[in-house]
Amino acid sequence: MTLAPFANERHDSIDVFDVLTPHEAQHAEPLFEVNVEHRSPERATVWASGEIDVLAASDVQNAVDEALRSADSVHVELSSVTFLCSRAVCVLAEHPAASDGRMSVHAPTRHTRMLFELFGAQGLLA
Repeated sequence: MTLAPFANERHDSIDVFDVLTPHEAQHAEPLFEVNVEHRSPERATVWASGEIDVLAASDVQNAVDEALRSADSVHVELSSVTFLCSRAVCVLAEHPAASDGRMSVHAPTRHTRMLFELFGAQGLLA
């Protein structure tokens, strides 16, 4: 996320965090991870963990798309998610697989379930 964009002599984008701390120190450990596991031709699982923010929401969408290229349905596992932004909920709720019943979501924490309920997407919850 770029809070205050700057440019260096090469016109590379620099954000406030890059100015305050070295880039390597900021991103030494990933904040989120998204993986696809193909269990059978009928079903794949998308495993998400960590902080699923606005930027990570597109990775979740891409993982669901990838899973559905080789499986009939997809299960999105959110049990290891520590933060879920509203955009990620919308990405899942608005995905075509959500409307035709080919997607289910496991959201075990109360806060995650509440987000899905708030957006009227509780039908996705397994």
